[in-house]
Amino acid sequence: MDDLEKEKLKEKWFDLHKERTIVYHEAAQQQSIAQFNSIVEYSKIAINGAFLLNGMAGIAVLYNMTRLGEVAITLLQFFSWGAALAVLCAGLSYIAQRRYSSVSGNYSVKFLDYYLLAVLDVFSERKPEPAPEQPGYTFAHALSALACVVWAASLSFFFYAGHCAFSVLRNMPQALP
Repeated sequence: MDDLEKEKLKEKWFDLHKERTIVYHEAAQQQSIAQFNSIVEYSKIAINGAFLLNGMAGIAVLYNMTRLGEVAITLLQFFSWGAALAVLCAGLSYIAQRRYSSVSGNYSVKFLDYYLLAVLDVFSERKPEPAPEQPGYTFAHALSALACVVWAASLSFFFYAGHCAFSVLRNMPQALP
């Protein structure tokens, strides 16, 4: 086998690895996108639920303001804070998901470059480069955790205000049978 044949063989081998790497990367990317979309959908459902619970309860308090008396303002504040926290949770979740996406995308490109260079290094005399380090998701994890805490606080406002409202209504003989 002469040098020209060896070069052609190297090129074919490299092209084969490049093609398979791209196919593998695209499949992994599609799986990542599917997982990301499902997480986003479940998050939207949970956040919308907290927002609707607090918003609808606030509307009910507004409707019954005269019957509830002074406690109505306090209840309305709790439900308003709950709805505002649900909106804040949505914003934090969006920022966290954007951060996850950008970090993951940058790592994918670095790893593809590393792999293709490693394939070339098989045929060269140079020392292989080390693999790129896994990305740090700490900021995205922190934002996701904060969004969960804010969501839980939103529901806590709803449940506490709901408890107070039922306590007041229970003491009103004309309100409940």
